[in-house]
Amino acid sequence: MKKILSVIADIVLCIICAFMLLAIISLPYENYTLLMVVCCLLACPLFVKFLNCRINDKITKSLQFFIVIVLFFTSISMYGSTLDSKTVEMSPTNTENKIESVIKETEVAEQEGLQKESERRIEQETKQNTIVQTKSMQSEETKGNTFTLTAGTTGAYGVEENLDNYEQIIYNVPVGKYSVTFNTNLSSAGVGTIYVQKNDIVTEDGEKIHPIASTYRFNTSNGYTHIVEVKEEQHIFITINSSFTFTEI
Repeated sequence: MKKILSVIADIVLCIICAFMLLAIISLPYENYTLLMVVCCLLACPLFVKFLNCRINDKITKSLQFFIVIVLFFTSISMYGSTLDSKTVEMSPTNTENKIESVIKETEVAEQEGLQKESERRIEQETKQNTIVQTKSMQSEETKGNTFTLTAGTTGAYGVEENLDNYEQIIYNVPVGKYSVTFNTNLSSAGVGTIYVQKNDIVTEDGEKIHPIASTYRFNTSNGYTHIVEVKEEQHIFITINSSFTFTEI
């Protein structure tokens, strides 16, 4: 009879241990403390079995019965908690809350994307407006710009060059139209000439020259003020002993 009861007790203990193992497998990974407690409780029956083989008294049997009861209720509690947590996770309300949360996060992300796109467009428009305003201001500042070219001096636009060992000064004035006045008080000669030349260099009669695009003569018969136009890839050459004042128009 005792052997039968002992076998039944071992079977019940094995069932409880299997039940607890099932509960442990279902536990979330963060419950490490509870998992350690359960492992200790699982080790106790083995220890009691070892004691039972050596000391067969009422204290050992009482201890074994107590451990079995603790294991049983602990496993039931653990398994019930696991089922409750899974039930809560799978409940319709919780699912709806997760869906709403995902929808809200998506809406927030879309709003942030739209806001960034709007800020980018505003920044681009601001830059474009700034560029347009700057060009407009530069254009207004250029109009009415006045400067003087005097033969023999480079000034702001003059560049010295050597063609066939002949040194001369050409003036790379900005492209545009100018009202040009011959400065009789600054010129030792009574007449002066402006040559608008191309930047290309050609050979003519064995000499290297700049082709002349237009010529403006300043004298008593032609007048001392002319409208001079300088185009792309052109520069100005003035005759010696002369001075001219340019006003951009």
